[in-house]
Amino acid sequence: MVEKLLMHPAVAGANMVMFLGGIGMYLLLTLVTRYVQTPASAGYGFGASVFRSGLVLVPFSVLGFIGGIFKTLLGKHMTSFIILSSSSAIVFVALTFFALNRLELWESFVTMGLLGFGVGAFSAAMPDVILQITPTSETSAAMSFNQIIRSIGFSIGSALSGLILSAYTASGQTFPVERGVILPLLWQVLRQ
Repeated sequence: MVEKLLMHPAVAGANMVMFLGGIGMYLLLTLVTRYVQTPASAGYGFGASVFRSGLVLVPFSVLGFIGGIFKTLLGKHMTSFIILSSSSAIVFVALTFFALNRLELWESFVTMGLLGFGVGAFSAAMPDVILQITPTSETSAAMSFNQIIRSIGFSIGSALSGLILSAYTASGQTFPVERGVILPLLWQVLRQ
């Protein structure tokens, strides 16, 4: 029964959003803070201290909280599935914004704010989407599976960011080249 439930389009879609959102979240959390800390002598970056680069994460937290509230308010006018889809698109907008806008420090704050809002809203909509079609006897299994998918996405995003940074750091160098910090795969898509 659980296997059939997990294959339901709404549950599978919600799990896919959580998986991809987790990857995107950890990629940006790592890459943006690394970018902000990189000294300008590397050809990019702002040379921010650890404290100052930590402040870049504040919009993520604040707007993540607001995204959850927004889902509750908007839930009276649209379905959780639409909120889930829209907020997932906002995470992609954050990725794209970072790939295209890195000349000023404030742009990093905007990136993290967009990411936080998208993650907050889709995390709030996720349970509704899954639970609307899940029988009461299967809710704990469905939500537990979603948490596992979330953790896998977080782990892949974290590992991928480390892989990208190391792959674009030349032997004997401290900092990666800029294209290694701006998500090479997304960059290739945007250049076409």
